[in-house]
Amino acid sequence: MLRIAYRIFYDGTTFKGFSGNPESIEEYLKRAFKKFNEDVKLLKASRTDPGVSAIGNVIAVDLSQIVLPEQLNSKLPESIRVWAWSIVDNTFNPRKALSRTYMYVKLYEGEDLELMRSCAHLFIGTHNLKNFTIGDDKLRGTVHIHDISIIKSGNYVYFTITGKSFRNKMIRKIVWTLVSVGKGRLSINYVKDLIECKIERTVPSIDPEGLILLKVNYRPEITFKVCRRCIIEIFKYLENKIKLQLLTTECCSIIRNEFLNILLSNFLW
Repeated sequence: MLRIAYRIFYDGTTFKGFSGNPESIEEYLKRAFKKFNEDVKLLKASRTDPGVSAIGNVIAVDLSQIVLPEQLNSKLPESIRVWAWSIVDNTFNPRKALSRTYMYVKLYEGEDLELMRSCAHLFIGTHNLKNFTIGDDKLRGTVHIHDISIIKSGNYVYFTITGKSFRNKMIRKIVWTLVSVGKGRLSINYVKDLIECKIERTVPSIDPEGLILLKVNYRPEITFKVCRRCIIEIFKYLENKIKLQLLTTECCSIIRNEFLNILLSNFLW
């Protein structure tokens, strides 16, 4: 059996999350793989929430033969596209990544950018962020965040967050907190107490539709072959979404620009 890893794009606004539902992205992927392999066990890097899109989520599947992205895409809805693949060793688990990078985009509503950046700095490093997750994840809320950047361009604000791993809804709760600080609704000292667990409160989540999983990084020796045709199909899908106003223009632009950079980097990421 071969273990093959795939990078996948999906428009999260058209599915009920990555996992846990008959109409989830994972179930569509499993049905596609079963056209080529009867027994399918799918490993995944991230289980994104309903409404959250991805450029570079990663899955791995054990197969009896090589199945190319184009073959899989012929069995998938156009809002899911496999666009790169790599033969990996049978110990590879996409969850064991070096880092994950997410971006959240929202309309600028007068938030104090410098105040948000100062607050974001508090999250950098290793912390028990149990106030920024839900359910059983509160018992394992310790994460390491490498970096948070906040940039305003035109009428939008972009929050880019990179870390080794994140718990359920954690990114959306962090962004909600930063926006609340920027609007003067929360103080930086209050957020510091939340991070240090001096107070206990379940932080609300910002809407999922502005969140995109940009990429999942692995060791340099794991390289992916990129399907140019598959990326062109993604471009066409995004253009149609913009015309029909079914996905925000800004989110589509972010995704297109990321894929353009991939095409320009010798088809390796």
